[in-house]
Amino acid sequence: MNNFLTQRKKGIGGSDIAAILGVSKFKTALDVYLSKTTDQPEQKGEHLYWGHALENPIIDRFIRDTGANVIRQPEMRRHPDYEWAIANADALITNSDTIEAILEIKTSSAFKSREWGADDTDEVPIEYIAQVQWYMWIYNLQEAYIAALIGGNQYRQYHITRDDELIAMLAEKAQAFWQNHVIPRIPPEPQNGEDAQKLYPHDNGNTAQADSDTLTAYAELKELKAQEKELKAQIAAREDLLKIKIGEYSTMQAGDNTLFTWKAQQSNRFDSKAFQAAHPDLYQQYSKQSETRVLRLK
Repeated sequence: MNNFLTQRKKGIGGSDIAAILGVSKFKTALDVYLSKTTDQPEQKGEHLYWGHALENPIIDRFIRDTGANVIRQPEMRRHPDYEWAIANADALITNSDTIEAILEIKTSSAFKSREWGADDTDEVPIEYIAQVQWYMWIYNLQEAYIAALIGGNQYRQYHITRDDELIAMLAEKAQAFWQNHVIPRIPPEPQNGEDAQKLYPHDNGNTAQADSDTLTAYAELKELKAQEKELKAQIAAREDLLKIKIGEYSTMQAGDNTLFTWKAQQSNRFDSKAFQAAHPDLYQQYSKQSETRVLRLK
């Protein structure tokens, strides 16, 4: 796995291209930049674990439905003319010794099922369109398939054909990103607050002068904060009234319809102040200082 991550740092892959374009739900252009220029911890999580764990069963289903010959987890490939363009396809569809199409495997939450179209269409999330078009360019292929398991029990497969106009745009954006950011070690502009925190984790103690965009955003945020404060007060007042109305009862209904409940629940919480008082040495030994920048309106 470490060698795989090292090789990925040496080029732009299919999971990177959507982020560079700003259409990925999973990462930003800055995340891609940092993954190529710094040592980042290996990503972990339940969604990643199950994505890998279910890859082979989904391929098995694709083979059962199509009768295709499939090569699983092929080696990374580089574009013959552009060394920075790499592909780590999940699988390849072959005919004898000829590679005919890309096969990508996806898992998705049931809550995102509306992002996926009907079976045998090309209606898939845009980041996956970018990914398979990228792979078709590197492998010089005309078609790709995506086999998806949605909500753990809905299998669908999709057919994507090559789009040379889109590929030309992807290649242009990726080359500019590689040459203007990765090679000279110049990070791209942050796209959100999380990006800004990564790029500027510490303040320098100096003062900046606001431009027109900053002044507009500041005024709008102050107004929204004022509305938020008023809404929170109104919400708290209604919650207080409902608690008074329900009294000692557990559930409030209107006829047969349950409106709300007010039930006791128990939780165990660590009393850090009591622990510090009773075991100051241990508290100090296991205390970890953290730092983050906090935005406060004046």
